[in-house]
Amino acid sequence: MVQVYRLLPNNTDFTPLTQAGYTGMNFAYIQNSSHYHTATDTIANLNPGSLQHHGSTMLALTRALGGTDLRALGSGHDATYFRALGVMITYPGQLTWPLAVLALLAVAALALPARTRRLLTLPRLLVAAVSALLPLILSAALAQGLWALLATWRPAYDLMGGLLHHPRPYQAAVAALSAAAVLGWHLALRRALGSAATAIAGLLWLAALGLLCAWLAPGAAFLFTLPALLGALGWLAALLLRRAPPAGHACSWPWPAPPPPPCSCPRWPATSSTAWDSLSRASPPSCSPCSC
Repeated sequence: MVQVYRLLPNNTDFTPLTQAGYTGMNFAYIQNSSHYHTATDTIANLNPGSLQHHGSTMLALTRALGGTDLRALGSGHDATYFRALGVMITYPGQLTWPLAVLALLAVAALALPARTRRLLTLPRLLVAAVSALLPLILSAALAQGLWALLATWRPAYDLMGGLLHHPRPYQAAVAALSAAAVLGWHLALRRALGSAATAIAGLLWLAALGLLCAWLAPGAAFLFTLPALLGALGWLAALLLRRAPPAGHACSWPWPAPPPPPCSCPRWPATSSTAWDSLSRASPPSCSPCSC
């Protein structure tokens, strides 16, 4: 994720060239960062698939740029790209803000018929939206507590700055704890506020974070914007396609399941895994500049 790379505090060999005004492309491995600049940073621990991917990319790039006037290359915007279900999805950066605004409008469009059908009220929606901070804070506290427990059990973990040789079990545990926090929040408020309020509140958070990312980190906005947009449109269609209730009866929410958590990581497993590994590179205070 290029947006994560831009936010990292550590530098690369390309940084001096960027500071000098040169335009170029930077390529690096992200996963298995625990081997980085250590005695285990060997060919044996290099993923052959990653090496092949690097070679294929360099060959394709050479063929594409070999006959191009590099002085004429330039762009005033970035493109957003990611993989979902094995398919590469890309769209121009000019669509980042329209999609973010559209996601917010879709959530508002979902709230309107839900209120008309007496599935929620504005006060209940506000309470649900504000209380949605609780599972976020609880998830962070549980993840930090789990790491402290692991570091107590294996003190060497604390010296690795979060870069584990086999991080998937820890990541799965954090995902499970986060899901439990969201589910507990939903079940605790479902009777008092209703499922519609908690569900729409979760989508509202996603849409709001999408707008914030569109401003601060446009390349990462899709992590929040697309789940909010697709979730709102899907639930809106389910709500509108349901037969209207008889007079004097309230309509039921289309699904009794808990709302989407105000976090986008489970939406794109491959992307969230890459983001996890990328951000981990910034955590060790003693991390030296990488060679890419």
